[in-house]
Amino acid sequence: MFGTSVEGVVHKVTDGDTVQVTAQNQLLKVRVLGLDTEESNPGGNKPVTEWGKEATRFTTALLPQGSPITVEFPGSAPFLIDGNINRSYLDNFGRPLGFLHLDTPQEGTANFSELMIKKGFSPYFVKYGRAQFPEYDALFAAAEIEAQRANIGVWNQKEANGITDEAKAPRNYAQLSVWWELRARIIDIYRDLKSRHPGADLFNTRLDYVELLEKAEKGDSATVFMELRESHVVDGTHRAFRSGSQAQPFQLFLPDAARPEIVEILNLADNRYVANGEGFPRRNYAYISGPLKMFNGLPEMVVENINQIGDMPPAPALT
Repeated sequence: MFGTSVEGVVHKVTDGDTVQVTAQNQLLKVRVLGLDTEESNPGGNKPVTEWGKEATRFTTALLPQGSPITVEFPGSAPFLIDGNINRSYLDNFGRPLGFLHLDTPQEGTANFSELMIKKGFSPYFVKYGRAQFPEYDALFAAAEIEAQRANIGVWNQKEANGITDEAKAPRNYAQLSVWWELRARIIDIYRDLKSRHPGADLFNTRLDYVELLEKAEKGDSATVFMELRESHVVDGTHRAFRSGSQAQPFQLFLPDAARPEIVEILNLADNRYVANGEGFPRRNYAYISGPLKMFNGLPEMVVENINQIGDMPPAPALT
């Protein structure tokens, strides 16, 4: 293993990519990295499928309640800080993100993600970035190719979900994989910039949220790397974009949306960056530069100039 790990026992399997684990006196609803199995429970924005139910049945049989499990987090920072789960290990819904390692290896691997990808229960899910450990990235990529070669699971919707017409399949994984790969490459560039410029004035709105809060409280300027979601109207005349994270809320505020310079920013965001759903892929991620401030107890940045937004950070942010 390469990251911070904790030993625990399985409390409950929620579905094929989410497992509740009791570890260090905490009940962790672990969202397993590298996986995106089909749904087995209603309530989300994806359809429930038979293959999603099968993924849950398989995981439940593999990880019965009380069985030992190791959760590995993608970093070297502590798992707990002052008794609370490290924010950098939480996803957009406040769930811990981690890899699971089986006590007893199955089919030549103890890595749960590799096993699920190899058996076709999930593609290698890189929508939010590749596995941060190169060794796992290689394992998961090879496992996906193995499942594709065998034409099993999510790669064969006719058999997995009883679909007679491929056009009616719940999800087009070949198409999604291309979009996810675009996003993953953009995230790779950000990770590379951060590693080569460790002291740069460059922040991820999720991973560096505590630092952003501190800078916003001081009114400092910064460059943020963030996922842009659909904008919403504020007080009838303004617009705002929220970041993709509910657990670490961050907002871009665009005053007086009717002004030509703001219309230009909105056009660029809608056509190039904003996540418009699976059928309309965009870059999604952008670098935004400007002064930070607090508004209603949350950090935000005011954007009024087209030069504040771009595919790459401005040079001063890297010095």
